[in-house]
Amino acid sequence: MDQRLPNSIQHDFTAGAGDYERRIRTLVPGYDTLHELSAAVLRAQLPDEARVLCVGAGTGEELARLAVAGPRWRLTGADPSADMLAQARTRLQQAGVLERVELVAGEADIVPAAPPFDAATLILVLHFIKDDAARAALLGAIAARLAPGAPLLLASLYRQGDADTLLDAWKALQMLAGLPREAVEERMAPRLAEARPVGDDELAQLLAVAGFGPPTRYFQGLMMAGWVARRR
Repeated sequence: MDQRLPNSIQHDFTAGAGDYERRIRTLVPGYDTLHELSAAVLRAQLPDEARVLCVGAGTGEELARLAVAGPRWRLTGADPSADMLAQARTRLQQAGVLERVELVAGEADIVPAAPPFDAATLILVLHFIKDDAARAALLGAIAARLAPGAPLLLASLYRQGDADTLLDAWKALQMLAGLPREAVEERMAPRLAEARPVGDDELAQLLAVAGFGPPTRYFQGLMMAGWVARRR
């Protein structure tokens, strides 16, 4: 029987955790640019000393980048995968920033709500949560841990307008990188089946219900997009 909490992420990130960084870079258009821009957005908005919550911290990519962007920031990374967090710990230790990072094995709702965080990130997580109530619960849990006016950076699979054109280009991008068409279709079919993209209006409504203002898009790589919204 599935014992996951109502807002648990509906995707097994434990499987293949050791190969995650290589796979994600060949799958997500603009993966490195997304993280670079996310770090820049937070650096432009936060003071030299700030507390940042990273939900779905994975193997520590964004934590490592944010540690460089804010050399005096204190970071908390939450992820339900112990394998992912083990890799993150090793990576952050090698980078010499682990003393500024707290790693939490679990989801946002187990992170202490006080003192409030100055910012939060939810990068490449939301599209793996299909249930409306679970999405609302996750965003609400993040909002409850943010100070008023604090920014949330959110990146997700995005579907708006002529999405089929972008999907075809996404597949072509992988073929241009050397993957045969059959391999591209094989790797993307299960991911598209388990994911639920978000549109602009849907996202704005989800964020409003959770206690955030309207989102502003700061990144788009074909069907991947990133937004920033502020806690009201």
